[in-house]
Amino acid sequence: MMRIVLDTNVIISALVFGGLPRRIVDLAAFGLCDLFYSSQIEEEGRRVLADKFGLGSKGTRQPLANSVCLGNEGGTAGKIRRR
Repeated sequence: MMRIVLDTNVIISALVFGGLPRRIVDLAAFGLCDLFYSSQIEEEGRRVLADKFGLGSKGTRQPLANSVCLGNEGGTAGKIRRR
């Protein structure tokens, strides 16, 4: 199975704008690939979503995967994982 590491720009684009970045995230939702991101990317993504788009909360501790409706850090429902 293909493994893909998402950077902050792709995550933000998928969440805010959709398009091709969202299609990549959807591939994981259908179990066609594994998506990964680091804790640093998660932190930056939360900051950008809050500061630039007014979405979420800077203090939220929930894995970013939940924001894209892919389950949890353990990899269920789309296998998006934090490393």
